[in-house]
This record gives sequence, structure tokens and C-alpha cells, in this order.
Amino acid sequence: MPESKRGTHSFEIRPVDLFQEHFSDFIDAVRARRQPVAGVDFGLYVTVPLLLGVDSYRQGKLNNFDARLHRLLDRPFPRIGYEGNGRNHPEGRRRRV
Repeated sequence: MPESKRGTHSFEIRPVDLFQEHFSDFIDAVRARRQPVAGVDFGLYVTVPLLLGVDSYRQGKLNNFDARLHRLLDRPFPRIGYEGNGRNHPEGRRRRV
């Protein structure tokens, strides 16, 4: 840490086994009949982008995913005026009066 007017500050960092922490929390949640800290929804939101990225890389193409429906799409969503501020696309232009 950088020095401040009060001097240097130090703190100890202890290594943590994240697998053991996650597993212990899961077992405790099952025993207590509660939701774990990292539940199914969290796993979905972490895993889907990773798998899409790997599949996209292996196939050499862009995968289009609808996050609301949780499905792969054949075509991407239309992105009107996506480039820049939208003035370069006819439907994204604002009329000047």
C-alpha cells in the first residue's frame, strides 16, 4: 500500500480454498433447508457466457443469445444505430428542425 500521512499500512492476506468454502456452504444450506450463497441462478449467469464464448471460438462464429428466453437465436437482434451515436444509420437519425 502507498504511504499516507499516517505512515504505511499493512494487512495479512490468508489463502482461502474457495471450493471448500462453496462445498461447506452448500452442505450447510441443505441441512438448514435454505438457499446457498451461490445458487442455481448464480451458476447460470456465470456459466452461460463462458460456454457461449467457448462455443463461439470453436465454431468461428458469433453466437446470439436471448437472455430473457435463455435460448440461442438464429439471427442477432436488430441494433438500429448501434454504431456510434446512431446518426450513421437512417433509422437512428434524429430529424433536425
